[in-house]
Amino acid sequence: MNNLKDNLYGIDIEIQEIQISLYEYLKSTWSIEDTDLLDGYGRIYRNNSSEGKVIPEVYNAATKNYHEVYYNSKSCFFFIDANNQEGDGFAYDSVIDIVFMLNLNQIHVKENERTDEKAFTQIIQHLRSDYEGTLIPPFNHIKRIENVLSGFDITKLQTNDLQPLHVFSIRCNLEYFINDKC
Repeated sequence: MNNLKDNLYGIDIEIQEIQISLYEYLKSTWSIEDTDLLDGYGRIYRNNSSEGKVIPEVYNAATKNYHEVYYNSKSCFFFIDANNQEGDGFAYDSVIDIVFMLNLNQIHVKENERTDEKAFTQIIQHLRSDYEGTLIPPFNHIKRIENVLSGFDITKLQTNDLQPLHVFSIRCNLEYFINDKC
């Protein structure tokens, strides 16, 4: 399911545009008919758990609650923005990480080998070609859960980056305009 926001401002406009395109591209490229196998999320929030640890959460407007976006047996992706954005009051630039938590067996069902690099290549080619000017290089490929989710509590993640699971992120700069409203 692609989890979209209704009222967008600033950075969320650009993120949701990328989210929609990326979700449709991945469904098509990976031949995902069942939307229960892929979750797309926009910008996540760094919230404190009841134990005081920082966890990645999204806000669900329908339930008016936050929920964690950790891997939940299906593939997902979400966006993490920098705590600080630079700008002139109109145009801003933010470092973003697009995080992917994938079940490779669900996205490349006919493959017998580990397809982590294939998934990365498919995603980066789409981002590079469709968002030139909005997403600004370099496109850094970050691997390993502790690096991808640095600063977040990962103790609930009992899985490691072993077949069929793969966690990685793509870090780049995102340019957006503060006067944009969707």
